[in-house]
Amino acid sequence: MSGHAIGVVAVVFIVGVVGLVAIFFLLNTAETLSKLLAHVLHRLARNPVQRASTTTHVDRSQTVIQHFHGSGPAPQAAVPGAERTYRVSLAAPDGPPALEPEDEPLTLPPGQEAFLVPVEMEPDAYGYITRTGRQVIEPRFEYAEPFSEGLAVIGRDGHYGYIDAAGSEVISAVFDDAGEFAEGLAPVMRGGRYGFIDASGTFVIAPAYDGAASFGQGLAAVLVAGRYGYVDTRGEMAIPPRFDYAGRFRAGKAAVMLDGECGFLSLAGECGMLPPHTCPGGFSEALVPVLRNGAWGYALQNGKMHIQPRFEAAEPFSEGLAAVCENGRWGYIDMYGRSVVSPRLERAGAFSEGLAPACEKGLWGFLLPDGEWAVEPVWQMAHPFSDGLSRVRVDGRWGYVRPDGSFALEAVFEEAGDFRHDLALVRRDGRDMYLDSSGSVICLLPAADGAGRGRGRFAPKG
Repeated sequence: MSGHAIGVVAVVFIVGVVGLVAIFFLLNTAETLSKLLAHVLHRLARNPVQRASTTTHVDRSQTVIQHFHGSGPAPQAAVPGAERTYRVSLAAPDGPPALEPEDEPLTLPPGQEAFLVPVEMEPDAYGYITRTGRQVIEPRFEYAEPFSEGLAVIGRDGHYGYIDAAGSEVISAVFDDAGEFAEGLAPVMRGGRYGFIDASGTFVIAPAYDGAASFGQGLAAVLVAGRYGYVDTRGEMAIPPRFDYAGRFRAGKAAVMLDGECGFLSLAGECGMLPPHTCPGGFSEALVPVLRNGAWGYALQNGKMHIQPRFEAAEPFSEGLAAVCENGRWGYIDMYGRSVVSPRLERAGAFSEGLAPACEKGLWGFLLPDGEWAVEPVWQMAHPFSDGLSRVRVDGRWGYVRPDGSFALEAVFEEAGDFRHDLALVRRDGRDMYLDSSGSVICLLPAADGAGRGRGRFAPKG
């Protein structure tokens, strides 16, 4: 065979091999693309794009809390839970929603952490779900807060740290107390003193204060020797400590109290006091009930007594008023101890959204701040409004009513919790679930045991 013929044969052979390889590659590519497309369609079918008009956020705008988490009971050991992810199927309207294990974890795009809601999936075990019930972070924390600036406070083994949206503990739970991130910094307590850390967990402002709050407009309230002042993000004392109470800056001003009177502070440190004995509802967090020598009164957060002890019982202030008990009857006082609603009630709750639950002749209704009934007493029990709804008890069952007293969700639940971030934990037919305010089941919790007892924990019903 001539050299020319051999060359032609070689070229034909090479072209043939290349063609076969190309065909094989194209077939595999097509199969891969087909699988990829099927996977994408599967994910879209199971997880449609969600949108929300508001974000979950813990508002401490007018609060300086010396111990963010110290007022409640000591954290208990978390209960181990089934570490599986569930979604709720509502395909069968006549029966209970079905739980379907999710094959793959949900990964949120950056900035979407605000749409995660902390929920108690097991007793003393919190995780995070989306507003459509998709579990993103399994329940393994004793305490959990909403996300702020991409991180959320969690409690573990009696201490506090921070997680990211994937549930990774990016700042170890080593702090005795911890607040939300704002403007890149968060107040934490270590060794009995407060300082500020950055997102890496490094102290940017050394722990040197008796109390601290999150930043607002470049300043944060700190407690020094019984008085509040403000530091900047470098840790410099921008406004010297002289206040009995100091709120968070918003729109260029912060609520403060000085020598028992209320006022507003500018970013430049100029203080405009309100008329004597005048405190709007926004100052309610400044006072806390305290028990002294067998009687209740109210002190400022720095410990200075503001309303001398004289009550048999006292509830925290809310919207400028507090429920107090005198001679076995309940009424309301303002922030200077003056009676606003005379003590004529059998029981009284906190004002919220302009109304307060109160009991008269064994039944509960809702009061206006002037003491008049907005909704006459008709229920066995009622709780303060939250997210526009109040839980009430009728014939041993719980439901939710609007401010006018009409039912938004009928009284069909054995147990019910308050709405938070448009979700409420309820128990129906022995199963615990989270509902939204329309009554739709967002997340059905797994049954805890053969007795059908649900996993969620409910607040005590008075």
